[in-house]
Amino acid sequence: MKSNIGPGIQLAGFCMVGVLAAVIVGNTLERPIIGSTSDYAAEFTNVEGLTPGSDVTLAGVRVGQVSEVRFEQQEDGTSRAAVEFEIESGHELTTDVLADINYGDMIGVRYVALSLPGDTSGQILAPGSTIPIEQTTPPVDLTALLNGFKPLFEAIDPAQMNSLAASVVDAFQGQGATLESLLLHVASVSTDIVEQEQVFNDVIVNLEQLVTVIDRRSDEVSQLISGMNVVGQALAGDTDQLAASSIAVLRRCGPPRC
Repeated sequence: MKSNIGPGIQLAGFCMVGVLAAVIVGNTLERPIIGSTSDYAAEFTNVEGLTPGSDVTLAGVRVGQVSEVRFEQQEDGTSRAAVEFEIESGHELTTDVLADINYGDMIGVRYVALSLPGDTSGQILAPGSTIPIEQTTPPVDLTALLNGFKPLFEAIDPAQMNSLAASVVDAFQGQGATLESLLLHVASVSTDIVEQEQVFNDVIVNLEQLVTVIDRRSDEVSQLISGMNVVGQALAGDTDQLAASSIAVLRRCGPPRC
């Protein structure tokens, strides 16, 4: 019996360490909000992938988390998603605040990104208020968007493909990259492609189909198509002229809200 005591203690100690590690990991993943919070809500047409506990950011900084996601039936038979969230009480929102659902990474983690217009003229948004659907943007259909670029991805080096895919997502989520920088990136990775014209024709056809698929992003897609046409036609020419032409197209179309 004495010989079994040592292994028994070791097993008990191992179990205790395992439980403690699980608690630490769980607390780390939950990332609770410290201190007092204020509750708000926002309406979206689509919240696929957003769950309670998802992060809420303000100007790129995590300030809260989603507390509940539910769907509400409308009088016209459609449904809207109501996202309730809490943020640290030290942060004030205004009535013209914008709320987007963005991808946190390439595996599909989503979060709510709040932003205040630089020239905001709104009043303070009282806790408990709801951000209307006119001021929110649902997540980009990432699968459809990246599939649109599939012909180009298949024609370039795999290392370039990963970098370009990240640029596509960032440009459509306003995370630093713009459509101008995306077009320049496309041009830089495409200079060595054989049969460039056909590759770009295939991409443009795919993007034209996306106009009706990517909700509330059709303007950005249309501008991207215009720029891709220029890139495809000018690849055989001077790179500097290509960059200037691509940017000129976007500026004529007007800046998107990215």
